[in-house]
Amino acid sequence: MSFSEVVITTSLLGFRLTTKRFPATIYNTYVISIEDCFMLWEIELYESASGNQPVADFIAALKPGEQAKIARAIDLLKEYGPSIGMPYVRHMADDLWELRVPFGGQAFRLLFFISGNTLVVVHAFSKKTSKAPQKELKTALARMKDYKQRTGGFK
Repeated sequence: MSFSEVVITTSLLGFRLTTKRFPATIYNTYVISIEDCFMLWEIELYESASGNQPVADFIAALKPGEQAKIARAIDLLKEYGPSIGMPYVRHMADDLWELRVPFGGQAFRLLFFISGNTLVVVHAFSKKTSKAPQKELKTALARMKDYKQRTGGFK
């Protein structure tokens, strides 16, 4: 007996729901594949060749409430990865992604890229305009290039 198969993928949870419909019957089979659903990502904060940790320093300089909000956003990123999508994560340029952390009337941005199963956070800043400033993007791209050169692109 032949059947048609419909596949629906949710980006939030990362699982696939497959519906198999058999002709002229009322039987439907629902299968959930959780192959990548519960994979935990590793989060690495960028460290320069000289040992400076600009992302960690930025977070440490914030107020406790702001730090907690960023920590929660990083936990979500660790659990779901970039597929969590908007309003949390957005693709920026090249291999660069943005973790968006609203807090009161301001917004924090953590820029990261994917290296294997690791999300490397290369830059963090407080955003005050509607678009990410080019200076911030250039900083993140330079750090990403530095990281890839020193590690061969992978952790």
